[in-house]
Amino acid sequence: MPLRPAGGDPSGAYENAVARLALGLARYDRDVARQVLEPAAAHVRSIVTTGPSAIPRGTEVFTAAAAIDPTWAATLADSLPDNSAGESKCLARLAIADAIADEGPARWERFYKTFQRYATDSLDNE
Repeated sequence: MPLRPAGGDPSGAYENAVARLALGLARYDRDVARQVLEPAAAHVRSIVTTGPSAIPRGTEVFTAAAAIDPTWAATLADSLPDNSAGESKCLARLAIADAIADEGPARWERFYKTFQRYATDSLDNE
């Protein structure tokens, strides 16, 4: 797991890297995946609500959380502060909805293509 910079990482690169790792693990062991993701999830509030750009940050954390436990992901999204336009919560909820939209092997295939940047033959194996 990459080391989180001592002063934090407002870009969210650390949290997104951990989320990709947790997403890869979630298919096989959701308990281990959650243990990997929890430290990054604890920081997601700061990366979603801070930063110099308007680029959505932290969505990979919500996607991974939804793959592990959709109820936990919804709790994380609800813990975000309300901002003037409600964008943070809305983007988090959209990431969660997108993550749980597919079922079975198609879900994991899409995760791998989107976040791990490779395709698998999982559609034929399950």
